[in-house]
Amino acid sequence: SKPVCHCWTRACNFCQDARCAVKYDLTKGQVFLNSRLNRGSFNTLVLYNAAGQELGVLKFRVGRFILSGCVQKMTHSKLHKHVWKGGQSTDWSVSLQRNNVTVRVGQWEQTEKLVGECKEHYSDVMYFAFQPLMECRSAAE
Repeated sequence: SKPVCHCWTRACNFCQDARCAVKYDLTKGQVFLNSRLNRGSFNTLVLYNAAGQELGVLKFRVGRFILSGCVQKMTHSKLHKHVWKGGQSTDWSVSLQRNNVTVRVGQWEQTEKLVGECKEHYSDVMYFAFQPLMECRSAAE
C-alpha cells in the first residue's frame, strides 16, 4: 500500500498499520512539516520501528510537546509569539538525531536528551505517519 497523508483511517487500522506510514529514519534526519500550530489541538506523528511496530507518538502544539513515555515539556514563551498567527499554517520540523528529540519552528529550537530506556526505545524509528490534523505538504529530508 502507498504512504498516505495520515493514518487515522479504517484502511490503516487507525494508525496500527505501518504500511500507511512513510519510511524514513528520523535518527538520521529531520521531518519538515507545515500545519496550524495553536494552543488547543496537538499535531501528531505516529512513530514505528523497522519491523513496523508502533513505538509511540510525538505530539506538538503551542505550549507543549510530548514524546510518549519519555518527554513532556512546556515550550518556551518565545515560540508562542513566533507561531501565533491567527491560525495560519506554520513550517516546523522534528528529529530524533543524536539521542535527542528536537522540535524547530523558525529560529526557535527546543531539544530534550533521550536517556536510558527512552534512548533505546526510540533508537529505531524507521517510519512515521501523520494523524488527521497534519497537512499533506509535509516532507522528510
